[in-house]
Amino acid sequence: MATPAYAKWFAVVQQDQDILAALDFCEQQQCDYLVLGEGSNSLFISDLDVLVIANRIGGAGQIADLFADVNNQAINRINDTQDYSDFQIGAGVNWHQLVEQSLQYGYYGLEHMALIPGLVGAAPIQNIGAYGCEVKDLLVSVRAFDTKQKKFIELDHSECQFAYRDSLFKHNPERYIITYVTLRLQKHSQEFSLDSMYPALQDVLSKHQTINQFDIFQAVCEVRQSKLPSPKDIPNSGSFFKNPIVSTQQKVDLQKQFPELVSYSVPEGAKLAAGWLIEQAGLKGFFAENGVGCYEKQALVVVNPDKAEGQAVLDFSKYVQTTIYEKFGVMLEIEPRLYQSQGNTLSCQS
Repeated sequence: MATPAYAKWFAVVQQDQDILAALDFCEQQQCDYLVLGEGSNSLFISDLDVLVIANRIGGAGQIADLFADVNNQAINRINDTQDYSDFQIGAGVNWHQLVEQSLQYGYYGLEHMALIPGLVGAAPIQNIGAYGCEVKDLLVSVRAFDTKQKKFIELDHSECQFAYRDSLFKHNPERYIITYVTLRLQKHSQEFSLDSMYPALQDVLSKHQTINQFDIFQAVCEVRQSKLPSPKDIPNSGSFFKNPIVSTQQKVDLQKQFPELVSYSVPEGAKLAAGWLIEQAGLKGFFAENGVGCYEKQALVVVNPDKAEGQAVLDFSKYVQTTIYEKFGVMLEIEPRLYQSQGNTLSCQS
């Protein structure tokens, strides 16, 4: 989001002993710490008088050929069958690079999550996802340092407590430092029906006679690049609000007032398209005086072109939440994690 914020201390960790050294430093200084990947899903409300730890376990920067040697610090094949392979991937590996190169080497499953910014270690925290797929659908386990038990542990899928954009790690922001994520990728290509695709992808894929994983990857890239600005060009953190989940009855009631309501059935009821709600409230392309606003091509994206302070971004998001609630009776949740510190103590809202 390019909000101006400064860290009092900063460290890069690339191996297990670096984590231990960083935590020892925190004990000496009696300060909290914050582990970041690329910070793409973070909003800083203040300067951080804590130790900021850049997690680069297994990778630092782009890796030219991630799958060329699958027994290194960045990636290890730990299980292999006729149908799938399990890969243990370093927390510092670039997420989109993993998605792109896995397909190039004939490993499938990640194609819907192309161009999601950030690093592999952050993926389980938010349970990242796109177009109906989530990282939990592929995740086998997470290796992490447990600061409470003071040892490295392995958490299997069930122990991670995944939910929509939620996990065990999100509710315990200072307890676990993720080092590796194990994902199960399929070896066989398959064909998909157009009806099974999200509407945004259907428009791009409608001319295809058959649809495979490569087609989905290319369609996702095309759609995201057309609707989402690059953070390098216009500061943003992608989707700023979660798609709200409401009861089936509330969806029915809303449809009576708004017949064109965009929704998807989920076990809990219905998931509403937050971008549609924001656009219908007239906020698409709307900007506050400080320059913070909703992107003109995708209302769900809050942008900060003038690099206003974090509090200004938060104030704007609260304005959006209030507007949507007054019009639809639905409260939107902010997707990025909000950080601020008081003295050497860090607080996080997620």
